[in-house]
Amino acid sequence: MDSSDRRIIELEKQVAKLKELLQAALDEVARLKKNSTNSSKPPSSDIVKPSKDKDRRRKKKKIGAQQGHPQHLHQPFDESQIDQTVELQLDACPKCGGKLQPTNEPPKKHQQVELVDKPFIVTEYQQAQYWCETCQCSHTAPLPLEVKRSGLFGKNLIALTAYLKGRCHMSFTTLQDFYSDALRLRVSRGFFAKQVRHTSEARKEAHEELVEQLPKEPHRHIDETGSQENGKRRWTWCFRAKDFTVFHVDPSRSSDGLNAMLGEDVSGKISCDFFSASQKFAKVSNADLLLCWAHLIREVKSISERTTKRVAL
Repeated sequence: MDSSDRRIIELEKQVAKLKELLQAALDEVARLKKNSTNSSKPPSSDIVKPSKDKDRRRKKKKIGAQQGHPQHLHQPFDESQIDQTVELQLDACPKCGGKLQPTNEPPKKHQQVELVDKPFIVTEYQQAQYWCETCQCSHTAPLPLEVKRSGLFGKNLIALTAYLKGRCHMSFTTLQDFYSDALRLRVSRGFFAKQVRHTSEARKEAHEELVEQLPKEPHRHIDETGSQENGKRRWTWCFRAKDFTVFHVDPSRSSDGLNAMLGEDVSGKISCDFFSASQKFAKVSNADLLLCWAHLIREVKSISERTTKRVAL
């Protein structure tokens, strides 16, 4: 083999190497171009959102009712909801001071809702003390069972605390400020944490019943999202059946969470995105996987935007 042949072989190796580098660069460009509009990536992963065309930008609406929209009026409170009635009368004509004659028309009604000065009641249970001559010991009249279980807050106030924490997403500090400023009740943040924990424990049995029913459902929609709890990564799984929804918090995003909630013997249909844990679970279970059309459209769009013939999902 002469020097020219060796030179050709060397150049062919360099060309092959450059082709590999070029393909890797093209794949990386395609990966970087993926966003929430052309792949299954969540919108939160978009570093820079595309600027909107000025011509397509919608005009800012005015505050309040929009022209052409039907009017929505508050429905009056019924008689059972009215706590007090104030009758307003005229002694003379407000215009000329003349004598007025009552008409047969019913009075006009205007209703107003207001907070009371003290929107709660405090009940003090005085437990009588007794001495038994026979037993030679003291006895105390017991508290009612529901009072003993509730503690300082009654059941309605505990329910309000859980609602403000769970539905309104108040922090324990904000809860403390709300009760202090609005209701003039001063309790510690640890007390609120205890109330929320007791509420969760009270709902545990109902939650377990829904978890038990979940694998029996013919169709479930599944999704997950990440969050932080005390500095540690957590994943909130959402399982939506026809008539109920179950949330499950897990330290892992793997298919182990699906195994724990559904079991490998589960059948029926599962609607989800392209997440690998769902696809892995579908392979080991008897369930049929129904992929989200929105994610499918994004993946197809991503493929169509590729500059090479190589296709990789």
